Amino acid sequence: MNKSNKIAVLVLLTLVMLALAPGLEAAVELKKVSRPEELPGELASLARAGDYLVNDGKYLYLIAIEPRDFPEINYYPQPDGRGALLALVPADSPAGNKIVAGQVQVRTGLNYYYPGYTVVKTTAPRTKTAPLTIDLKADFESRDGAKATVSTSYTIPPEKGQVIIKSTFRNQGQKPIDRLSLSLYFNALHFYNFNPYHREYFPGLNFRVYQKKTLYLGWVNLGSRPAELPEQLLPGQTMELNYVLLVRKDVSELLSSIYGLLKKEVVPVEISLKNGQEAPAEVVVEEILSSSVFFRHYGRGEERLKTLLPEGTYRVRAHFFPAVIEKTVRVSKTGDRQVELARPAGGQLKLKLVDRKGKPLPGKISVFGLEGTRTPYFAPQNPVQSGRSWERFKNSVYLHPQPMELELAGGRYLLVASYGPLYTSDRQVVEVLSGQSREITFTLEKAVNLKGYISIDPHLHTINSDGTLSVAERLRSIVAENLDVAIATDHNYVTDYQPELNRLGLVDYLRVFPGFEVTPLNSYLHFNNYPVVIKPEQKTRGAIIPLFEKVAELFNACRQKNPTSLLQLNHPRAGNLGYFENAGLDKKTADTAQGDLSLGFDLIEIMNGASSHRGNDQAVTDWLNLLSQGFRFPAVGSSDSHGAAGGEPGYSRVVVRCPKKLKDLSWEDLASALKKGQSFVTNGPIVEFTVNGKFQPGDQLTDRDGKVKARIRVQSAPWIEVSEVRVIVNGERKIIFPVVTQAVKAEKFDRKIDIELASDAYLLVEVIGTQSLYPVVQQPARNGEPQEAALPYAITNPVFVDVDGNGLFDAPRTKAAFDSSRCP
Repeated sequence: MNKSNKIAVLVLLTLVMLALAPGLEAAVELKKVSRPEELPGELASLARAGDYLVNDGKYLYLIAIEPRDFPEINYYPQPDGRGALLALVPADSPAGNKIVAGQVQVRTGLNYYYPGYTVVKTTAPRTKTAPLTIDLKADFESRDGAKATVSTSYTIPPEKGQVIIKSTFRNQGQKPIDRLSLSLYFNALHFYNFNPYHREYFPGLNFRVYQKKTLYLGWVNLGSRPAELPEQLLPGQTMELNYVLLVRKDVSELLSSIYGLLKKEVVPVEISLKNGQEAPAEVVVEEILSSSVFFRHYGRGEERLKTLLPEGTYRVRAHFFPAVIEKTVRVSKTGDRQVELARPAGGQLKLKLVDRKGKPLPGKISVFGLEGTRTPYFAPQNPVQSGRSWERFKNSVYLHPQPMELELAGGRYLLVASYGPLYTSDRQVVEVLSGQSREITFTLEKAVNLKGYISIDPHLHTINSDGTLSVAERLRSIVAENLDVAIATDHNYVTDYQPELNRLGLVDYLRVFPGFEVTPLNSYLHFNNYPVVIKPEQKTRGAIIPLFEKVAELFNACRQKNPTSLLQLNHPRAGNLGYFENAGLDKKTADTAQGDLSLGFDLIEIMNGASSHRGNDQAVTDWLNLLSQGFRFPAVGSSDSHGAAGGEPGYSRVVVRCPKKLKDLSWEDLASALKKGQSFVTNGPIVEFTVNGKFQPGDQLTDRDGKVKARIRVQSAPWIEVSEVRVIVNGERKIIFPVVTQAVKAEKFDRKIDIELASDAYLLVEVIGTQSLYPVVQQPARNGEPQEAALPYAITNPVFVDVDGNGLFDAPRTKAAFDSSRCP
């Protein structure tokens, strides 16, 4: 080739390269963040210098490089974020999608680990259509010496708003890894979502969609089965996890991408909401056989919603708050693809609740649909705005201030008014007619006069952890159940009820104290610490960070931070959340334990919730066994209420002997009575128990001849039935009295009895009923079994009797060899 031809070829090649250059230019760019404050929107507050920012021109991705703390996470300890995805947002509106995703969560037995990533390689795209790939690696070592490596890749295709995440976990050690559980950590920092997965009907649709304030987030499992790990992962064996993270402004676009990834044919469906007013409304679409939720949306006003559904039959339900409308529709390629749901016409009710003198009572009214009328669903805290859990069932309202105006859809309803277990209840059947208004006054009477006692619920939650109520609604619900004292115990976070109590004008009805529920990630035990000093400058507002090697470390950390506070062991037999269950405490005798069992708490919760079953019956047995060994832990009862309707506060509660009036009550008064056991636990019945005329629960007396005289008095409102009274002596139910008093009478039982004791003993009284507390307490036995219902139950703390005259209570059994350094 001559020189002129060579020059011509070079010129031609240069022109071709110039023409192709735009196509070769990469569309996905990765850069290290040097000045976080210059990033757009919320990314400026999320990022730190050294993090990775990915920009494909349409979406922005933020990846953490350095470890950090996450102030939004206040429930359990979480990953430190090294290598995690922190945000995925549209470039033109970079807000509203904080996340923590991508790290592998490793569990061996009861221990959790989050190995932090380091970036080992980035593969830059060579063309506009090629993806960016970031390879990360982490080393894992368990407390017992098991070793593994975690290899993860983030693949980001251009302009798709998605990250493909693949992780491989390889056993690199010389021994098997036992009791292994793996999952890819994902925290949307947001609760409102839907997930159609069903093991039998829809095993291939394992995805979750979150409706956030300005966008929709999708988390898709591409075939990973973390629950199907082998019992042992042998040396050299691997497990893989495959997920996709997506974001869109439009939910139908997001669903189209998800179903495309899962290769699932779907049909477009339009749902029209005719709300008739600028009010909140929700749409829920459930597949008819499985009840799997295929769509959920919370909005306001009238809307046209576009979604995608596989062919099938669905319940399409609209919550117009409080009206509930439902249609059953068949979705097919050839059928009608439009569904319209309209707010029904309704009427107005003006409600009042008073005592027999006409004084307003701040109680509650629960509303139930009759004769085909749907039970109303009153608006929950807006879950899209709050980002927290929400009440999915809410049919009760609280009457402070009065009168309360309700709008109900036309139909027939049962209205039940109540004000806690000391008052009667009232009920009326009402027909609501469209366009009409009606005034209704409910009158309650005080059935039980309980002077010298204070009722406490020491275990309550709000949306500051995993509860469903705002602090304001939580306080209204507490006052409506006629409690005197409430203790805030959100998980690992100190909530202050006082400012909201002042704002609501409820200070004359309730005293509040701040505390928190210590909740380790492995849930080995849960316990309350109260009261505590609120520290607003701390992420937990004064709660300890529950990381520990030995349980005693948690107890000691609480006492060091708040030396005068109390530690209350919670739900000790609540399955894998129960301390005694996890520690392997012997269920028959409490003589032995298999795990880490420290008894450094002050109080034990033997009634968690309204039912005396569901683990509470075993907790009572454990408590009696410990008493018989000389462990004098006073018993308390709590609601552990996370919501309201169906999880009412005050059922159960602890009623403490305290002569102070509510306005004069100090914490020292309550703490002294609680620690001495001057109290009884109840979900309704009121029990008075005296020995030798003056000694009551929590007291100790000396009676050398062993012949004691006891008096038992049981009262309850007419809606709380009592069928049996029992006397328990040294853990054994020795004397059982049937109760035959008519339910309408407040005094159900009053009897003096003689008890002969051969040696030192503790005595207490147990009360049971056989008729459900429903509907005042909305926890029915949905399977028809009595043990699943909330039946009346009460139990006192013991009276200790010294018979041998040495001034001590000598327990009938030898103490087990537990750590008892802080036991009374």
